[in-house]
Amino acid sequence: SIEGAYRFVENQHIDHNEISLAGFKATAEEVKRRRLVLAIEDTTSLSYRHSICSELGNNPSSASATCKGRSLFLHSILVVDADAETVVGLGHQQNYIRKEKLKLMGLELAQRPKEERESYRWEESSNKLDEHFGHTDNVIHVCDREADAYEYIDQHIDNNRRFIVRSATDRKLAFPKCRLHELSEKTVMAKHFVKIEQKGSGLVIKSEKQKERGKKLTEKEKKRATTTNRPERLAEVGISYHEVRLTNLKTG
Repeated sequence: SIEGAYRFVENQHIDHNEISLAGFKATAEEVKRRRLVLAIEDTTSLSYRHSICSELGNNPSSASATCKGRSLFLHSILVVDADAETVVGLGHQQNYIRKEKLKLMGLELAQRPKEERESYRWEESSNKLDEHFGHTDNVIHVCDREADAYEYIDQHIDNNRRFIVRSATDRKLAFPKCRLHELSEKTVMAKHFVKIEQKGSGLVIKSEKQKERGKKLTEKEKKRATTTNRPERLAEVGISYHEVRLTNLKTG
């Protein structure tokens, strides 16, 4: 079986992209039958230290200059049924390597065209998901702080997509006139109570109270590349959550 696997991988007539595409299309068919799905995006790395490192670029897998390891990066969109809370399938996935460590500094680094930035994979993946699914009216993109990029949010708005991006930058807002993280000081709009059950014989249930504060806001753009056509400001909705542990309860 191992020899057969090697023959399969080394067969020049087999295109791994076609295999992946078949899986993405199967997920797309499932999504059509769902009321609402979450397209959860994230990037992970597979680090190697053996001979394959020479094929994975010249950028170390850690901050250490003496690190010999190299990484293969995978950017994936996992599709989850929002009602059943079950995995539907993989919506899209792309892999890449960091060939060389960038030597640009400061403003020169910030003003690169977006296509030259590693963060551009977020926009590419979203566009590919649109191609696979055909329509995304029942899709909400969910992303961590790495996706908090002005260009990425702009293209979601431009394509009428729904999305949730966790903020990474305390940006200056045009409306209301404050910093983004100052939303936590606004009026509480709603409260949610969540019980988190832990494993173990002495089961502990932690009650978390989440205070939600929301506000329509307009985000100002930083000075970056001038080669792309995008608005100076983005209109969106910001929500601030604050978690407070209320009690620790032991069940009998």
